Amino acid sequence: MGKSDAVPEGEQVVMVTQFMAAVPVKALGDAVQSVEAHTCEVTAALNCLFSGV
Repeated sequence: MGKSDAVPEGEQVVMVTQFMAAVPVKALGDAVQSVEAHTCEVTAALNCLFSGV
């Protein structure tokens, strides 16, 4: 995946981990961007979600 215009420059977005399992895959649509550069943040959010820490 390459750079995308899905999120306008300067706009902030959040990852709502508690909704991770609440959205059916077919409702997601096509991938528009990768969060690979934010692996540590995603891992920390998931650790918080599953362990409460």
